[in-house]
Amino acid sequence: MSNVVTEKPTALPAANGATVMAPVILSLGKKKNKAIKQLKRGKGSAMDELMGVVEQVQNNLGEQAAGKLILPVVVIYSKKQRRIRGLF
Repeated sequence: MSNVVTEKPTALPAANGATVMAPVILSLGKKKNKAIKQLKRGKGSAMDELMGVVEQVQNNLGEQAAGKLILPVVVIYSKKQRRIRGLF
């Protein structure tokens, strides 16, 4: 399960005149190497989870998002330790 850490949306002025919303920080927790590689390629279950959060943020903003640039989601993940099977 993911943890989403957001603050109140604050608008910052951008260079091209559009306003930029504060970034959304998504913590995915531990993931296997395969899931991390798929996420980097834009595929897999972690990417589906990430896109769901992006849609949720856009829906929550509603009309506030009109004419504003929404920053990409910052993803924090760590590799899941590989299980070592021994002779014991």
